[in-house]
Amino acid sequence: MGSIFFLILIIASLFYKMEYKYEFDKVVSGMKMKANEISSQVIMKHMKGGLFDEDDYSSDVQCIVELYDGNNENLLNTIDERIDFTRESYIKNNMIYLVYKGTYGHLNIHNIVLKNHWFIEKNQLLEKTFLIFSSIFIIMTIIGYFLGKLFLKPILIQRKKLDKFINDTTHELNTPITALLMSINKKDPTSPNNITRINLSAKRISEIYNDLTYLFLDEIDIQNTKKINLKPILEEHLEYFKELASRKKINMNCTIDDFVYAIDKESFVRLTNNLISNAIKYTNINGNININLNKNSFTVEDDGIGIEENKQKDIFDRFYRATTNSGGFGIGLDIVSSVCMQYNIKIDLKSKKGEGSIFKLTF
Repeated sequence: MGSIFFLILIIASLFYKMEYKYEFDKVVSGMKMKANEISSQVIMKHMKGGLFDEDDYSSDVQCIVELYDGNNENLLNTIDERIDFTRESYIKNNMIYLVYKGTYGHLNIHNIVLKNHWFIEKNQLLEKTFLIFSSIFIIMTIIGYFLGKLFLKPILIQRKKLDKFINDTTHELNTPITALLMSINKKDPTSPNNITRINLSAKRISEIYNDLTYLFLDEIDIQNTKKINLKPILEEHLEYFKELASRKKINMNCTIDDFVYAIDKESFVRLTNNLISNAIKYTNINGNININLNKNSFTVEDDGIGIEENKQKDIFDRFYRATTNSGGFGIGLDIVSSVCMQYNIKIDLKSKKGEGSIFKLTF
């Protein structure tokens, strides 16, 4: 608004100067017409043999009339004042002076001097300029306020999402850390159950860390990506998810074939881990998950809670969560979408609330 104020101030100043010149020229033009009329009367009277009579040249409401002879003496016996006869028009004491020499000495009148109360027009011009540009500034202020709110709305929404992301991340980290501390503080921390719990909690923290670093810190050089066999990479990470699924009594059916594709290893791990992790997270106890990798596609199918149709277009947005029933902080599917865009992988989603979801990646 400060910038707009100074811009309007500059424009108002230029406007005032142009209007000032226009009004000045308009008044001078009217005075010239008046002076020309008086000059015509003087010449006509002289040609008819008349004599000078000061009563013929009285002032009116707008202009004060003064006549001067060849010695610059005032012929109307008004108060003498210093007149600049070298200038045609000028401003002095808030009055416009016009010096007109069109009588050519008829009736011994060499100069007609008209004076106009200019301060009246100038004050009106100042008021006009002030009112116009004050109104413009008020309108611009109102428009700026609403545009500011409109433009800041997405930022405020993202800020709220970011605040929620920070809270969710803290909560998401707190769960495995608490499990680790509880397992360590038990009487027999080396028992099989405790070791499994510690292993799962440590891997969960590692997954969170890897997601965050991949999303915000890692820079993948796509141009120099080499072809790799995806089967052993997927099988290695499936072991962790099988342990996680067994704790919810979820049955995982995996069909993994050899498949060579040009993709960064960490990108593929982030891609598949997030899809499998979400399937486990949103599948109910005793549910089923089918995972398939073949020569041109990767599919994760579950019979979990499903996704509402009106939310399916938003689930790939960063920090967006379709449900608050389970943990997470809304970056998993954003990573999936990002990797698919980088490596030209087509992603398809079929989901129905209460029946489950199918994520299919076509390479």
